Amino acid sequence: MKQLLWLLVVFFALPCTGQIYKTVDEYGNVSYSDSPPEDVSNSSTLKLKLGPVNSTPAIKTAKPEQPLAPAKSKAKPITIRISSPQDQANITAEQRNLRIQTSIIPALPEGARIIINLDGQDINAGADGSVTIHNIHRGEHRIYAKVSQAKRLLAETATTTIYVFRPHL
Repeated sequence: MKQLLWLLVVFFALPCTGQIYKTVDEYGNVSYSDSPPEDVSNSSTLKLKLGPVNSTPAIKTAKPEQPLAPAKSKAKPITIRISSPQDQANITAEQRNLRIQTSIIPALPEGARIIINLDGQDINAGADGSVTIHNIHRGEHRIYAKVSQAKRLLAETATTTIYVFRPHL
């Protein structure tokens, strides 16, 4: 218990550059303060001196996966959009499955693929640019789609947000 108390004292003392005072009153209650007590007649005060504070070096984390590089070609630019569901759509309890449909202009180049991202998870879309999510969970979901070819990003949609309403059982 005393170690926890000292840990708390050290933690709260970090932002302070002043002194720390420990006061014990006539009932044995201990309190800590950054200023000496005004009424010292019925208490004993001890000026505490803290040692240097230790620090731990940061943990090295793995580098995030490199994003797809934008394509540099002279071909006509590709435009992709999410045609269904609409942004800010409400999905009701009766609609158990969610079909995400994209439209692309011009046609998908050979070797390219459409990837739909639902809440950070990439899903390969079918040849028609759509995917069906079965029994989607309730709550807010974010969707976007991208077209890639040989690890190059050709086009990307804006994020669409949908809200799925399900009864709570």
